[in-house]
Amino acid sequence: MRTRSTLVTLALAAVLAVPATASAQEHTLGPASEAPASDHTLGPAPEQALHRGFLVPSQAEYAKAKREAGGRHQTETVDEGPLAPTIARGWNGLFDASRAPSDSTSSVGTTRFIEIVNSKFGIYNKTSSTPTATGLLSVLAGFDGNVFDPQIMWDGQTNRFYYAMDMVISESDNRLAFGFSKTASPSSAADFCQYWITYGAKFPDYPKLGDTQNFMLFGYNSYDAAGAFSGSEMAWVTKPAAGTTCPDASTFKFGIQASLRDASGAGTFTPVPANQLDPSTTGYAVARTLSLPSTRMMVHTITRNTDGTANINPVARAVTVPSYTVPANAKQKSPSTKVLDTSDARPTQAVQAIDPARGGGAGVALWTQHTTLGGAGAEVRWYEIRPGVTPATLWQSGKATSPSYFAFNGAISPDRVVNGTTRAFGQSMVLGFDTSSTTTFPAVRQISKVGTAAASAHQLVHASPGNYFGFDCAGADNDCRWGDYAGASPDPVKASADATRGRIWSTSQFASGATSTAQANWRSWNWIATP
Repeated sequence: MRTRSTLVTLALAAVLAVPATASAQEHTLGPASEAPASDHTLGPAPEQALHRGFLVPSQAEYAKAKREAGGRHQTETVDEGPLAPTIARGWNGLFDASRAPSDSTSSVGTTRFIEIVNSKFGIYNKTSSTPTATGLLSVLAGFDGNVFDPQIMWDGQTNRFYYAMDMVISESDNRLAFGFSKTASPSSAADFCQYWITYGAKFPDYPKLGDTQNFMLFGYNSYDAAGAFSGSEMAWVTKPAAGTTCPDASTFKFGIQASLRDASGAGTFTPVPANQLDPSTTGYAVARTLSLPSTRMMVHTITRNTDGTANINPVARAVTVPSYTVPANAKQKSPSTKVLDTSDARPTQAVQAIDPARGGGAGVALWTQHTTLGGAGAEVRWYEIRPGVTPATLWQSGKATSPSYFAFNGAISPDRVVNGTTRAFGQSMVLGFDTSSTTTFPAVRQISKVGTAAASAHQLVHASPGNYFGFDCAGADNDCRWGDYAGASPDPVKASADATRGRIWSTSQFASGATSTAQANWRSWNWIATP
């Protein structure tokens, strides 16, 4: 995350031994109330992450891949169906012109919608476009200091919201902050329990949040004290018992599975645990291969051991997909020469749910997406993976692509409704994404897919009044860091008794059109759509 000003203090410290599944480094878990003072220093990896966004294994190779992708133009298109998603409501979300990128994301529960950006959170009643409460991420995490890369998730199994984010106390003290709401209807940061996991000098970059029936799951890319990539890992923590009080940190079991890899021993990259909608003791995390180009997406399986600990299989199963690689950065409307960073083909979020069209237990589906080379230079590929078989296979896949504009920064969700004993839908989806070109300003668009019908045409959700521009646009390639991810989650409550499909609540970003070099001009947009 880039910031115009120097951030200050942080905190914490704690207890608890790590099970055998953890890496060799010592880790502890503790409450946010135990907070050592920050010495305001940052190691090479968190310094880069704080001021530039997500980290890559090799910055030189990433820049080279981007330059090569920029010279490759593809014009393939896909068949589009006649249907289009229906937008129930859309509204301006949170923003902070002193921070970039936006990292805007969100999740919806039974009575609340929570939006998070890289410095703030907002809690909404589902019937209102005005938040009932807003605050700094540091308040949500329970301390004041360097916190960034936030995630938020609704869990219908425990009827709570969960969050996760990076926190940096010093060059030798990096932590992963996490917590959960005390009830299904939080009204402020005071309604959350707050904890952390220590990593020492190791930095857990780009944390992603998911779950199973038994565990909170955190996937991340690990960087050592010198700032070098050292592999991808997943941490797990047992879910809290019912109740509105915050359990003592010592009551949780937790651990870390390092050295995530494929069957050949090659590392997997950016593990994204799925948000599990239908309760199951088996969960999944999707990742991409470390080397590109690739024709495989990777799936790690998470189960529960008899002693109550998590069993994260470090060896992923491969899913064969069309070849993908690093996408070109997105161009902006002429005469702007600044381009938008479209990332490195990593997945950014995942949802696990039953797809009733697939039948019974075999119908568990893993929905995910990533941005890769295609179309005008970048397109969003999406997958409905069948994860419960070996090898894992695709139920279906597709892409949001155009020969006229770049498509990137996607978020996908099925329309599955799970609320107590009420279970419905799940065979349709909505995919939100951003677009930009030399003839159009950045915009938020979406597609939907109903059952086995073709995906809809691209639908404009919200247009920007101008190009993206700000203090975060720099570097030899004149690139601006766009949001590193977006949000999409299914409403656990039916819109009406006779509804035939569920609703997806989404968050993405657009550009305000301002041209001040002293500010970042991103804005966030929230909307509700039915496939």
